[in-house]
Amino acid sequence: MSKDYPKYKVAATQIAPVFLDAQGCADKACKWIKEAADNGAKLIGFPEGFISGYPWWIWLMPPAAGAELYTKLAENAVEIPGPIVRQISEAAKENKIYVCISVTEKDGGSLYLTQLWFNPAGDLIGKHRKLKPSGGERLVWGEGDASMIPVFDTELGRLGGLQCWEHWIPLNIQAMNAQNEQVHVASWPSFAPGDEAMTSAPPNETAAKFYAEVTGTFVLNCTQIHTQEIYEGIGKLPPYDAFVEYGGGNGFIIAPNGKIIT
Repeated sequence: MSKDYPKYKVAATQIAPVFLDAQGCADKACKWIKEAADNGAKLIGFPEGFISGYPWWIWLMPPAAGAELYTKLAENAVEIPGPIVRQISEAAKENKIYVCISVTEKDGGSLYLTQLWFNPAGDLIGKHRKLKPSGGERLVWGEGDASMIPVFDTELGRLGGLQCWEHWIPLNIQAMNAQNEQVHVASWPSFAPGDEAMTSAPPNETAAKFYAEVTGTFVLNCTQIHTQEIYEGIGKLPPYDAFVEYGGGNGFIIAPNGKIIT
């Protein structure tokens, strides 16, 4: 664990994917990587399943009804090695920045929700697969395993990440904390803002603050944004209006004391 405390900028993205379009998402990610680096960031984190979007239909329709959408998700899944990985690698290298990007990964006959980590030389230094997909996610994503919960020792400190509901599972937190993590990328789908009148907060904000405080890490909270394009891409399902509000971005950076600093 580093005894030095370097000062540097990081970028926590709040961004909508190009829904079920892996190339479109990769192109968009590369623009944001460049923008972050141009503004002095040394690390950029992306939302859950940014390539190529969160499969919201799993919560809104029977499995068979979602088969066509699953096919599109599989067709746009990221393979390692593959052209999408090369493109992100080149962007990390060109801009000399660490990148943590969450994708739907294809390996063999299964799909996985995976954070890919790239260093400023463009190397794919590791990946984290979500250990236990949540509820309906198990219709599309397979389970990860304990060999893929890495923490990377870098000049910026020890970097790691988890995705969505993993931040509520005590053994996940313990596994990361045991590796002396210092900077954490929390990848989420979109969440509606809390009701100010009720002084409530979306669940990802509560979980991210808790994670920062109990582990003593800086947390990049990265969220998707729900758009009209996504709503139309899923087929304008009536339950969608009640399930997800438009917008829902809730990106921020949290200090180890649990306070939002930007």
